[in-house]
Amino acid sequence: MKTVKNLIAMIAVTAFISSNVFAQTPAAPPKAAPAKDASKTEAQHTNTTGGKEMSKKDEWLKQYNEMKPKMDRYLADAKTNGDINPEFTNEVKKLDMAMTDYKSKIDKWDNATPEQKAKYEDMMKQQYSRIQQQVNVVKDMHAKLSTNTLDKKAAPAQQK
Repeated sequence: MKTVKNLIAMIAVTAFISSNVFAQTPAAPPKAAPAKDASKTEAQHTNTTGGKEMSKKDEWLKQYNEMKPKMDRYLADAKTNGDINPEFTNEVKKLDMAMTDYKSKIDKWDNATPEQKAKYEDMMKQQYSRIQQQVNVVKDMHAKLSTNTLDKKAAPAQQK
């Protein structure tokens, strides 16, 4: 008899608990913790340009592609006028090495972890700044070289 009473009591308690559990409205799912700077997602690594989303990698590639034609022109001039001005040739080689390094780092972006990507952004900004400084050095030397070359070509013509 005691077992039947215990059994009925257990069924009643179970029914009471079940009805209370199912009667409750589902709780809102817990909100995710805010992302730390080091764990930014790829979507957070985008800029908007003219209504389009541009990832950091695309932005860096755009910068590289804008500088590449100038670099090619400087390399060509360094080959043709390298014997006249070896300093210019050395500065162009430095710029070429910096540009090659910049491009290789752009290519490694996809394989970087989220923690590395945060560091990568700062590194790429610094490297781009150094490239711009080197571009200015080469540009100034190129302008002087062009002026000197034109003067040397004009001098023989004046002697005639």
